[in-house]
Amino acid sequence: MFSARYFDTPVAIVYNEIGCRSRQPFCCEWKIMKFNVAQLLLGPTGSTRQFELDDDISGLDPEIVPRSPLEGQVKFTRVGGNVLAEGHAEVDLELICARCLTPFVRRVSIDILEEFEPTVVLPANRSPSGPPEDPALVIDGRNMLDLSEVVRQDLLLAMEDYTHCSEDCAGICPKCGQNLNEKRCECVEEPIDSRWAALAALRDDSAKKSETPTSKE
Repeated sequence: MFSARYFDTPVAIVYNEIGCRSRQPFCCEWKIMKFNVAQLLLGPTGSTRQFELDDDISGLDPEIVPRSPLEGQVKFTRVGGNVLAEGHAEVDLELICARCLTPFVRRVSIDILEEFEPTVVLPANRSPSGPPEDPALVIDGRNMLDLSEVVRQDLLLAMEDYTHCSEDCAGICPKCGQNLNEKRCECVEEPIDSRWAALAALRDDSAKKSETPTSKE
């Protein structure tokens, strides 16, 4: 059975909220985060549809390694001839610490706020104004709205806020490569030539600023 996200009907809306649990090949794997919005586009401005997200995003991007399903909510609102997507989603991701190069898992959250433009003209819809500026924000010829590229880009941006396994991560020894969180190494730090002291201080100050996490409102 194919995912009922393909059909924007009362029965399909219930099915979308439950989610497809089939394990048949080619059933849901290639339809993750895709929704048919034909009926929404036929409705009046302000019409909405809401869905729960519970998707396996393995394979979404080589840099994104999920350790849980992507969970959240999304609401679609007809705005003129377009569809506004608003939502929030969270997923556990495996990341690599920039200091000690050790994998760690963090709960990463994203907020979705994008406007999608249809590529076909429906009876109750205005004519498209022209080719969309962003191919990721297109409702295709079958009236399918695909959130996957928006989620992919948002997750990649959100991952930049989680560069370290912990604030007090000691990193690795630049000489022997020992993970200093596990134990100290036997390497002796060489004294810095006084002629390079000012440059070293500038380097350390720049490194601290780059490692400061971006504050979230």
